Amino acid sequence: MIFLAIFFALLIEQVRQLGAHSAPHQLARLWVAQVLRSCDAGSVGAARLAWALAVLLPAALALLAHHLLLMGGNWLAWAGLLALHVGVLYLTLGFRQFSAYFSRIRDALDAGDEENARSILAKWVYITPSPLGGQAMPRSDSLRSVLAQAGLSAHIHVFGVIVAYGLGALLGLGPAGAVAYRLCELLARSCDHAEKKIPNPLADKHPISLPMRSAAKTAWRLLDWLPARCTAMLYAIVGNFEDAIASWRAQTQAAAAAQTPVENSQIVISAAAGAIGVQMVAASDALESSPSASTDLNPPQLGHLQAMVGLVWRSVVVAMTLLALLTIAGMV
Repeated sequence: MIFLAIFFALLIEQVRQLGAHSAPHQLARLWVAQVLRSCDAGSVGAARLAWALAVLLPAALALLAHHLLLMGGNWLAWAGLLALHVGVLYLTLGFRQFSAYFSRIRDALDAGDEENARSILAKWVYITPSPLGGQAMPRSDSLRSVLAQAGLSAHIHVFGVIVAYGLGALLGLGPAGAVAYRLCELLARSCDHAEKKIPNPLADKHPISLPMRSAAKTAWRLLDWLPARCTAMLYAIVGNFEDAIASWRAQTQAAAAAQTPVENSQIVISAAAGAIGVQMVAASDALESSPSASTDLNPPQLGHLQAMVGLVWRSVVVAMTLLALLTIAGMV
């Protein structure tokens, strides 16, 4: 069931694109906004209640539908169960939610239109294209930011969802893991935008309190802990394993030296950087121009954009192959 659901969801997504501004995603944003407006009263208890309603309630409904279909016990119920899983995955994962920005930036850079590329990057990750006195971001920093955001977006919109869904399904939770992962990320991203004063539909409709931001950030860090490391390991396997692990280790050591917790996003980006052998920087830190923790990697070049595309697709192939083998082993 797990392999078939993911396979059909990815196949349908390639045929019928579901962008980030599609009706289902708009409904998810409206749901989260309504919960915040009704429950975020500024206290810790209210923040926890709001998070549970925004994330766990839809996941519980998906779990309920899963078990109701399981009780059918016939082929029609099994077909409905597969359709439920495929539908949930189709709504929660997909390349189209981020690949449009990446393709437009790559085309602009290929055409030599760096100003347009920086403008698209700014819309993608909400950074200022001309940060210092009208001086444009250097080309190398733009490439680093695009590469880092592509690797991180592939994790958030594809591999992270697959891991959360797979673990949830194995634990008898049906598609609830995928629902919780997507809504938890949406809520955490909106709270992060509110903290950084970035225009956001959710934050603009209702000011997000500090306890709500803290609860959303903590929950997302915990929920994404294992998926982020699975994605990092996947990047290492399909790329340059030695450099990926070295970059990952260097990032962890740098965080330990600074006595700060290493972020899940930093682990994913550092592993992706080592996997294709290029210096990266998180897009939100582009103004600081800080390279990856491993300084032995090469400066970014235009050809590395295609290398990142290859890394992501190889990761998809390996992940699906592993799922297929596990499915066959479970049938034997």
